[in-house]
Amino acid sequence: MMKHKTALAIVAIVLVVGALSFALFAQRVHGASCPTVLCPLGTNQWVNEGRILEGVNTAQKERSDSLLLRGFDGRLQIREEDRETSYLRVVHVVNVCNDGTQQELSLKDSPFTGTKPLVLHRGDHLQLDFLMLQKPCGRDYKVIATGYYLPD
Repeated sequence: MMKHKTALAIVAIVLVVGALSFALFAQRVHGASCPTVLCPLGTNQWVNEGRILEGVNTAQKERSDSLLLRGFDGRLQIREEDRETSYLRVVHVVNVCNDGTQQELSLKDSPFTGTKPLVLHRGDHLQLDFLMLQKPCGRDYKVIATGYYLPD
């Protein structure tokens, strides 16, 4: 007997004109299950940047994964929206320099202490605030998370 697990991801079509970008279409589709990364849009709205640690669904598969951030301003959220529990050992944000090197940003207050992972159950979220660099070496930022998740 074959079991199927249902998961969701976001597919979007974005039109870029000069320095402006417009979301034309966004839809949840089946295929991914893992923590969701969001960046702020204005003061009270958060935009889904994508999923991180996709497919890392056992402790034996624990690893680091990265995701390019489009709207990073120093703040990000990691949300557990699916029927699973996420175990995060650490989350970093780096500025990707024009020459390909990276500069790591510091967390204002790190919730990652000791050797035990931070646990997010369905419906939980973690907001992280990073100190922005005085002189960024490039325009791009990416989040790097180490951990795994377990389906409920």
